[in-house]
Amino acid sequence: MRDDEVSIQFRMRESTHKKLKVIAKAKLRSLNAQIEYFALKGIEEYEKENGEIVIRDDDE
Repeated sequence: MRDDEVSIQFRMRESTHKKLKVIAKAKLRSLNAQIEYFALKGIEEYEKENGEIVIRDDDE
């Protein structure tokens, strides 16, 4: 794991997990990479609508 990465655990519906695995396989990505890709796209969309999210040291 890189220094700028964090490890997290979260729950999701089994059907969502299975669909993510199908998408990841089709895109030749790991499941983790696919989830991160979707998260980044969601952040991108949010920032387009609401402006850039500024992260400060005390936001951790």
